[in-house]
Amino acid sequence: MRDLFPTSGHFNHEVTTQTEVLRRQIDYATAEVTSIASRTQPFQAEIAELEAKLSSATSTKDQDAIQKSISHQQRQIDQLREPADEMEFLLKLWQQIQQFAQAAHDNSTAFPLGRLARTTREWREKENKFREKRRKDGLGRTYPAPEVYAAPVQDFRASISRVLDLFSLDSLLRKVPIVYQQFRLANWEELGFFLGSSLPAVNERKIDSLELDTLIFAALSVVRDAHDGGQVLQESGDSVSQKLLNEMRLVVAVDEASDFSATELGCMALLAHPRFNSVTLSGDLMQRMTQHGIADWGELELLHTKPEIFDLKISYRQSPRLLRIAGELWQKTFGTPPPFASAFCDSGDEPDALRFVEGKKRIRLWKRWLLKDRAHRVIEQAKAEVARSLDKEKAEKEIAYLENNGQRMTYGTFRRAGYFIGSGVVEAGCKTVGMPSILGGAPRAPRNSIRTGSLAARSRIAQ
Repeated sequence: MRDLFPTSGHFNHEVTTQTEVLRRQIDYATAEVTSIASRTQPFQAEIAELEAKLSSATSTKDQDAIQKSISHQQRQIDQLREPADEMEFLLKLWQQIQQFAQAAHDNSTAFPLGRLARTTREWREKENKFREKRRKDGLGRTYPAPEVYAAPVQDFRASISRVLDLFSLDSLLRKVPIVYQQFRLANWEELGFFLGSSLPAVNERKIDSLELDTLIFAALSVVRDAHDGGQVLQESGDSVSQKLLNEMRLVVAVDEASDFSATELGCMALLAHPRFNSVTLSGDLMQRMTQHGIADWGELELLHTKPEIFDLKISYRQSPRLLRIAGELWQKTFGTPPPFASAFCDSGDEPDALRFVEGKKRIRLWKRWLLKDRAHRVIEQAKAEVARSLDKEKAEKEIAYLENNGQRMTYGTFRRAGYFIGSGVVEAGCKTVGMPSILGGAPRAPRNSIRTGSLAARSRIAQ
């Protein structure tokens, strides 16, 4: 995203259009600079002769007259050189722009927009310094140029300024969304970046949050590259670049960093002041609460500088027992011994855990699956997570029960047929309906007879 300039037809079209406008002005300026140089030669020759006479003149009157003639000839030269100097400066500036554009074309696979914006700013500064020097020297006021040069020089200056405006930082930032949309349309099918169903959204210029993060990262990268080695001024302003510069901070600190994606963290890091680059991230990869959060600190190396990692090896927040549980989770998740330990010793005062309660969300999900005859889905997920269970033997026993009875757990089918699926209703029916008929209306039967009658009733109901 930060290397879009040469691959965009949008940029090339605007540059080509301005180049066509400049073509006649460049030809005119080149010819006039040569013409003016030849036209000043007679005046320079006359000045040389007058200076020779001045050295041999004896009277003050003769010396004053010769000095006045020299000043007159020099004024004629200055009047011609004033437009010629500016045209020469603009021609050299345009030559630098062309050389830069050619270098960008030769390296079209990766050309940083920030470098283009930075170079454009340097060109603009050269132009301002040139004008400031002319102002201090008094040129254009003491010896005004011939009127015939005023309009052509002004047009040439305006054309060069329009080209520089095309590659200003704010102009490039405004083009990032345009170029990204062109990229999406051109590569939607070839590169397989988008699902087939997403084409309508692409055509409607809609983007999701992950794409937006990428565009923000690209914009911040361009701003940082444009000010690499330069001064960052935070001042009032409504331009896009100034608003981004004003968001930069001397210190950037991010807590719970593992909840953010590498792109989001890259954006935060780019908001650190370029002079200091002070960024601190703190987080626990085992405590990630989002699906898109980083799973490895190494992911940051792709987007920003390689981080210097410091592990917290001694914990003062958890007891030894809780930290051992956390260590087991670490071992099963990453396959390596936990790199942390408790700062405290085991204590007999620490109470035992009462029970382990599963997440309500998972229970609700499994319940929905069972009511849709999807016991196999429950089995698949349970098997996938058995390695993380604190009581693996018990978990495997429960999974075996589901596997052995899964074919009879078609609760959705039973419900649609009007059957009860809870054991409480069946057992109550056996007791209130089946029992009297089996026992022949006896007022009370021995306990073993009741148990036998209940089993018989279940058998009849099942048939």
